Amino acid sequence: MSSIVDGPLTSDNPYPDAAAGRLRNGASQMPNGRRAARSSIPPSESNGALSDVEAFPDDEVVGARGTDRNRPRDPMARAVPRVVDRVGEKVAEEFENFLDNFTEEITSSGAPPSSAVTSDKYYIAQIHGLRIYNLSTLYVDFQHLLSLQNDTLANAIANDYYRYLPFLTRALQNLIAKYEPRYFKEHRQPASASSQAGSSVAGNGVSQAETQGSRTTNQQTDKLFTLAFYNLPLISRIRQLRTASVGKLLSISGTVTRTSEVRPELYLATFICEGCRTVIPNVEQTFRYTEPSQCPNLTCMNRQGWRLDIRQSTFVDWQKVRIQENSSEIPTGSMPRTMDVILRGEIVDRAKAGEKCVFTGTLIVVPDVSQLGLPGVRPEATRDTRNTPRGGDAGGSGVTGLKALGVRDLTYRMAFLSCMVTPDTSTPGQAANQQMNGQAGNILASLNQTATIDPQDTGDHAQNAYLELLTSAEIDDLRQMVHSDHIYSRLVNSLAPMVYGHEIVKKGLLLQLMGGVSKVTPEGMQLRGDLNICVVGDPSTSKSQFLKYICSFLPRAVYTSGKASSAAGLTAAVVKDEETGEHTIEAGALMLADNGICAIDEFDKMDISDQVAIHEAMEQQTISIAKAGIQATLNARTSILAAANPVGGRYNRKTTLRANINMSAPIMSRFDLFFVILDECNEGVDKHLAEHIVNIHMNRDEAVQPEFSTEQLQRYIRFARTFKPEFTPDAKALLVEKYKELRADDAQGGIGRNSYRITVRQLESMIRLSEAIAKANCVDDVTPNFVREAFNLLRQSIISIEKDDVEVEDDEDEVMNNGRANNQDQDGDSPMADDDNDDQDGDGGAGDAAVATQSRKTKITYDKYMAILNLLVRRVNEDEMTNGEGVEHEELVTWYLEQKEEDLNSVEEGEQEKELVTKVVKRMVKDNIFMQIRGEGLDGNEGSSREAEKVQHFPLRSSLANSSSLGTDSTASHNRSESALIAFWHAASKALLDAKPPCALPVNSSQASVTKFTSIKKGKGKLPDVLRIPQHDVDDLRGAHSRFVAQIPGLVPLLPLIKASQGIVTTASGEFLPTLLVSLRMLRRTGCKLPVQVLVHNREVYEKEICEEVLPAMNVTCFLLSDILDAVTQHIDISVPRFQLRIFAALFSSFDNILLLDVDNIVVEKPEQWMNANPFISTGFVSWPDYWASTASPIYYDISSQAIPPLSDRASSESGQILFSKTKHASTLLLALYYNLYGPSHYYELLSQGSIGQGDKETYLAAAMSLNASVYTVSTPVEELGFTNDNKEFQGCGASHFNAEDDYSLHVLRNQSVQTPRRAFVHAQTYKMNAAQVVEHFHNEIHGRMWGPKEKMMERFGRDLEKQVWAETLATGCQYPGYFRDWQANSLVCRNIGRVYNFITTL
Repeated sequence: MSSIVDGPLTSDNPYPDAAAGRLRNGASQMPNGRRAARSSIPPSESNGALSDVEAFPDDEVVGARGTDRNRPRDPMARAVPRVVDRVGEKVAEEFENFLDNFTEEITSSGAPPSSAVTSDKYYIAQIHGLRIYNLSTLYVDFQHLLSLQNDTLANAIANDYYRYLPFLTRALQNLIAKYEPRYFKEHRQPASASSQAGSSVAGNGVSQAETQGSRTTNQQTDKLFTLAFYNLPLISRIRQLRTASVGKLLSISGTVTRTSEVRPELYLATFICEGCRTVIPNVEQTFRYTEPSQCPNLTCMNRQGWRLDIRQSTFVDWQKVRIQENSSEIPTGSMPRTMDVILRGEIVDRAKAGEKCVFTGTLIVVPDVSQLGLPGVRPEATRDTRNTPRGGDAGGSGVTGLKALGVRDLTYRMAFLSCMVTPDTSTPGQAANQQMNGQAGNILASLNQTATIDPQDTGDHAQNAYLELLTSAEIDDLRQMVHSDHIYSRLVNSLAPMVYGHEIVKKGLLLQLMGGVSKVTPEGMQLRGDLNICVVGDPSTSKSQFLKYICSFLPRAVYTSGKASSAAGLTAAVVKDEETGEHTIEAGALMLADNGICAIDEFDKMDISDQVAIHEAMEQQTISIAKAGIQATLNARTSILAAANPVGGRYNRKTTLRANINMSAPIMSRFDLFFVILDECNEGVDKHLAEHIVNIHMNRDEAVQPEFSTEQLQRYIRFARTFKPEFTPDAKALLVEKYKELRADDAQGGIGRNSYRITVRQLESMIRLSEAIAKANCVDDVTPNFVREAFNLLRQSIISIEKDDVEVEDDEDEVMNNGRANNQDQDGDSPMADDDNDDQDGDGGAGDAAVATQSRKTKITYDKYMAILNLLVRRVNEDEMTNGEGVEHEELVTWYLEQKEEDLNSVEEGEQEKELVTKVVKRMVKDNIFMQIRGEGLDGNEGSSREAEKVQHFPLRSSLANSSSLGTDSTASHNRSESALIAFWHAASKALLDAKPPCALPVNSSQASVTKFTSIKKGKGKLPDVLRIPQHDVDDLRGAHSRFVAQIPGLVPLLPLIKASQGIVTTASGEFLPTLLVSLRMLRRTGCKLPVQVLVHNREVYEKEICEEVLPAMNVTCFLLSDILDAVTQHIDISVPRFQLRIFAALFSSFDNILLLDVDNIVVEKPEQWMNANPFISTGFVSWPDYWASTASPIYYDISSQAIPPLSDRASSESGQILFSKTKHASTLLLALYYNLYGPSHYYELLSQGSIGQGDKETYLAAAMSLNASVYTVSTPVEELGFTNDNKEFQGCGASHFNAEDDYSLHVLRNQSVQTPRRAFVHAQTYKMNAAQVVEHFHNEIHGRMWGPKEKMMERFGRDLEKQVWAETLATGCQYPGYFRDWQANSLVCRNIGRVYNFITTL
């Protein structure tokens, strides 16, 4: 055998040229024995298996050569010499002996051979199994071939697999006929007419009738007995395949990206000649529809007219699978290569999209159908036999392009014909392996060729099915792991051994690998059992390492990056099939990870619209497609493992998780666990971490020795996932209690510190975690201990993120403890005080002593702080709601100690607790949770004064204080740190004077015409240009502008504010105070609890009764601008307070996040929600549009060094409401201050050119644009409100502006559920709601409703908003008639406005 085969296997060119040319270009053998002439086309190396006539040099020709002139006239009785492939025959003989005699060795564990059930011969046992299970594929372990003493047979099959495949198949058929003759007789197959080894069907006197008689009754569906090889020693990469591999047996590894439907393939065709009705049976199809080249009937010689006899033809199942290079095998900078794999017979439907598989078979060459369908002339080689110049003209037509320059025929491509599919369980970085232990008695299960375990199967059935796949040694090892102690913690310690520490994160990852129990309700609703986890943390904290490890550990895992992923790439894309032209669905990352894990790195970098695309997949675990005529709901039963970086790079522990990551609330609620990894300095941890990393670099794998190997973990997890644990009654009761505890903490311990609201989704998360912990312990019951572990994990990951220790300061002068008098608040309750000024005393004397004493700080746990806070708030709220008064400090402390009396064991502990609660009260005052009132006038109703040392606390956040609680201590700045503001204004005024425009702006004789913004087409229109300024003045203005911009960074740190505080700011005085009161009352109608600060210009317009009695009852504070401006020597005259006051109100307010409102602006919705949602979170600046297009001068853009934008970019802005963050946009406010201070002289004209609305309206947005700051402008156009006047004309008198959050969802997120944004504001532009003035307008001009009929109000706002405004105007006119200076001469305000209100209610 060796001498026969070695020659052709070892020689580089085993076929002599002459013989090869003669045999390949000779005649093809037909079924009747006649050689038909073949066309002189170039030979193909791979179009089908080699036929008998495509002979090799060692083929033996049996019979006489030459032509017999006296041959019979019967065309079917012509004798043709047989061509015998001696090597092929020898290979078939040796292979048959191998299958017949191979015996499985006894395993090292001592277990009996798997084939001992039916036979001691391994493959004979399989042959018996073919009959038992009605199969047709014999699985051959290539390692068995290599184990033979002589490896010639293995080499022959490996190097010439496609040549010897017919011989190997015949050897299999011989054995089946020998050992299972009845089964073979029922399903035997005739030999192929074109390539089957052995005798010709029609030759040597075998009649057509005999051939037909050998068929079974159901020829087209008969089984085709085939071979499947596995366990090849080498697995190739797709990128390494070349034409040298065509026809060889090899294995390739790849990830399945697309699978076609299973179709019938014509395998052996029977044709009927249309001319003479001659039947040509068993024509083998070589990857294309192949007809006989010529009719064997010499009297017919038909070449074209053929009819396929489907009834007598043989079909086989066929499927095409597209695979892609594994992600770990793609070279840097290269695109992943793909290849089509052809599956036949019983191998179809064994590879699913997303699986990493090893395919064994041979490389073939097939026609490239996609190239044939391209438009234009197909490139092919042609010979130019003409002597005339090309093109027929003198000199020819020259070069006509690459297609005409002798391009070879490129309409073929390589594909892979697979005979075996097995899962690839290797991890990235390791060589792909296929060492599978086939068991003859259960061959399909042992080779993972059966369907995956059904999630709906019972636990026992699934466990038994999995154990059948394991060897005895693996079962013993698994049994030992299951019954060992503390297996849960040991599994955690063995997970991701290269990552140091982070046991909590590893617990979450282990439970994610286990998963909960998927359920189906009686209505058919799916309840997911998969866990979604998000890891948030500082850079270099192993987030990506966790993701990479999971993807390498789990066979079905997909890794992707958020920034580089689109919605279609994550879910599914509809593509056109290149062969059929039909639209098909190509799986995205979530579908590829079905029943696995999809790891998404840089999740925070994903576009919001792409995040929305995975909402359905994360909760319902489906993907709905409605594109290109395809409507389908696809499975995406995957767990999401996401990693995200905090906003700004580092995690800010002082803010919530929601503020730290760029995710929407719906996405956050779909994650079961959040893990926050902080990079904190700790000497011990840093030392051990450094040693761990250095050891890994020194010793590589030897540096880490986990208790369980990766293979052991994978086996254990696969076994544990088969369990279906159920809750015990005690566990159910405890689950309810723990959920109630989470909800209670969320309701009481919030104050903005929780990650997000605890909802039913967190209850479901706790259920899934408890089930996963039970699975990790391989038990069938969920016990209370498992529920507690799940509760602790959920609490640590979601609730405790912000629960760092709380610092409380000692009270230096012990005012609250000793009751001594003090002239200034020392405990930091001043909203404008920063940390460095908390200890200052402005009066000297006692203040000097206080400064000498350094403030000491005490740290307590967050839980302790919140427990004290909740008790104190409850008591103060009860007293305030009962009698309208606060609680004295000493009484509050005593009450708290009484509540804790049982927990105190000694007097010393009581003193310590008293000192601690005093510090906590001080911290609560500083955080604006309590409002502390001291001094005289605590009981304003009785007119008595209490001792100065008495201190009361009121719940500032829980409810509005009564007017009596604020006392008469108020001045316009009683609750502010004027010193810090004065210091800021001192520096700012110097910068403003230094950058004063050096030239006067010429008077503009004309004004810019205005155009409604909605009438401007996209990309059209130019800014009006009517302002004329000499170029040298423009240069001077640009220089001044640049000087101030350069000084802004030095002013920003001086701007005092309370970080993360929220509030509303406005300006009012004189005739606008009644309007302010109406606006405030409407604001409180929405349920808004935000504090409000009102800027008053100076003491001349300051109205004490309003600012010190009426407004404080509504949580509104007045402060004087003049107190700050007058304290600075570089006083700058504020000549136009109406426009300029707003910027000072914004700058001098103590709030960080500010809603700046006009006094006549009616807030329709509760504004707190806007400050906690996008677009404000992402930009920190939200503005609303006006009716008109911008009229800014092009000269302004020259001065501010900006490019002139198209007119259609944005409408002019409305300054009646602006939402901004001072922390993010301090520079913007400072530049807006510059524009407003020099507005009347320069910038108001530059920004409006004398058009409508000249003033500060454009300065805020212009400043932001000049500094290239991040802003969001509402896109929904403003809505005009008005009435029909006496001339039957529409008269506008108000404007309705829309909700920014809805606008963002509609125009940025493309949320289809938002059809029209909700209304957020109504700007009463023409008629201010001053009860004394609006009556006159009503009688003279309005005569009815101002903003439209009641039906329109209900449609737009969901309520009769105008009626409510009139009601509050009536209340203002009747409750405060003597408070406003402008009303003191008018005693009929209440009566007149009452008549108007009564009339309005009848309309």
